[in-house]
Amino acid sequence: MSVFLTGVSYLDLPGNLLAATVKRSQVLEFEKIPRPPKPFPETNLVAQAAKLLMSAKRPLIITGKGELLLHLIKSIKKKRKKIKKIFEK
Repeated sequence: MSVFLTGVSYLDLPGNLLAATVKRSQVLEFEKIPRPPKPFPETNLVAQAAKLLMSAKRPLIITGKGELLLHLIKSIKKKRKKIKKIFEK
């Protein structure tokens, strides 16, 4: 199982549980686990991939992770012309 899985979570707790009280000695405390660092790809490999995509006649990009990637794709489409100019130099 990956710690990077994202998605919707829903918990339906009964009202009596939410309104209940407990003694402080009954409360379990856990250490907060820090988020793992975000991985960063090597910039030369990103540039190489961008050049290949820009030169492709009919590129196919398969993505996942729904809304997050949809946002990124929209951002990439807006900046496509700017990216193309950078790699045409």
